[in-house]
Amino acid sequence: MEEVQPWLRPPTQDYIEKQMRSGASVSPSNSTSKPLKPYGAATRLFEHQANAPEPTELSSYYGGVSSSAEMKRAALQADWQRLMLMLLCTAQAVAGLVGFMYVSGWTTVSARSRMIQATLILISVSGGLGGVGAWRRWSETLQAFFIAQIWSLSTVLSQFLAAQQLNKRRDVFCLGRDDTQNCEDHMGLGTLALGGAIVLVYVSMFFADGLSEHLQDQLEDEDNQQIVKFVWLMNKKTLLGIHRFEEQIHHEFEKLVGMGFLKLKEG
Repeated sequence: MEEVQPWLRPPTQDYIEKQMRSGASVSPSNSTSKPLKPYGAATRLFEHQANAPEPTELSSYYGGVSSSAEMKRAALQADWQRLMLMLLCTAQAVAGLVGFMYVSGWTTVSARSRMIQATLILISVSGGLGGVGAWRRWSETLQAFFIAQIWSLSTVLSQFLAAQQLNKRRDVFCLGRDDTQNCEDHMGLGTLALGGAIVLVYVSMFFADGLSEHLQDQLEDEDNQQIVKFVWLMNKKTLLGIHRFEEQIHHEFEKLVGMGFLKLKEG
């Protein structure tokens, strides 16, 4: 009677490791097969993304952020506008004080001269406010300076128009008169000064508005850079976790192949 062969016992762990080190295949049926591929030979789906380095330019990762060259160019333009605004505000403050001292020296004191003095004080204070805002890069101070400049511009413009009308009446009054006691040409120089103040106030308003926008854009660009960098880091962290999990799955499957319980498809 033919003897029945007992079922073959599964190979032990020591035997499997020994066969794997020697490069031989292991099978519960002791059947011969082709040599196995080494661990890690299978294609990894997330290996390239997980090993990708941090981009030097976040704009290449997300097109919505400004590049370093654009931010540098914007910073240089903001510095230039800041310097110009500081010079204009200094000139405005000094011109307002000099004009106030000049008007205070008039021998004839009238309501008109007091209004001009008040206007010159307003111009001087507004110029000082703008200079501080430009020096400290305070957007709120620049906005307050812009509002004060609008007020100053309206006041100076009204004084300029009133001075024009007063000059016309003075010319008519003094025409053909021998007594020129009341025809001193105080208002002619004052009108010229008011015209220069209008130009100075308007130009400083332009630079203040531009500098305020540049400072706001600079803060937004920095915030966008931080947000995009945070998103990239979180994405990198997720890809690294997926890649580790993928490596673990490949390792376990290849161990099963090495033990002969699974067979890789050829081709």
